[in-house]
Amino acid sequence: MAGTEVALVRLATTVLAAVAKSLLAPKPGAGLVPDPVRPLPRPAKPDRLAKVLGGRLEASYAGLPEHERLAAVEAVKDAFAAAGALTADRLFAVNLDPERLAAGFPAAPAGLSAHAAGLYRELLERCCAHVVEQLTTEPSFIARTAVEQVREAGRTLALVEDVRDRLGPRPDASALDFERRYAEFVATTHSRMGLFGLTLGRSAGEWPLETG
Repeated sequence: MAGTEVALVRLATTVLAAVAKSLLAPKPGAGLVPDPVRPLPRPAKPDRLAKVLGGRLEASYAGLPEHERLAAVEAVKDAFAAAGALTADRLFAVNLDPERLAAGFPAAPAGLSAHAAGLYRELLERCCAHVVEQLTTEPSFIARTAVEQVREAGRTLALVEDVRDRLGPRPDASALDFERRYAEFVATTHSRMGLFGLTLGRSAGEWPLETG
């Protein structure tokens, strides 16, 4: 097995280990207790993810020297190893967007060339996409999402009520009708201006304010 292939397998193993540590709950359930009594689901195999990543590498980075490929792959592996558990709160904070999740990882190491840095970023984003895909297929995800949606709805309702309290009670229909009629009365009563001491032929001594 070539050096790049070995590095990709190590990267895939690290990514899937992060997935295994980040499972929202051991089986169906919302993940609200730290010690449920059900076994973990079986994780995906690293060689399958390594094959997918390797295919992309060969398609777009075939001309990149081997040592630069290895450096980029190792940098992504190190980034995931340092990332810790990708918790539910972390995933919901980025709205399950793999690109936003990837943006939270370190930038490409300074020693990489521009082309190798591009490989680093692409591998990182693809690994994050597979992480989100894997975690959202877990049986616990729907239940955990339902909990989060209820909480978010509660937060939204609280914000709406706070704005309503700040604005005060909404005027009733009779008050709005009075305001409309009063505005019309003021506009009619004060819509003309008298020009004292100014003679403009036979023109009237009062001019409508809306005259330009």
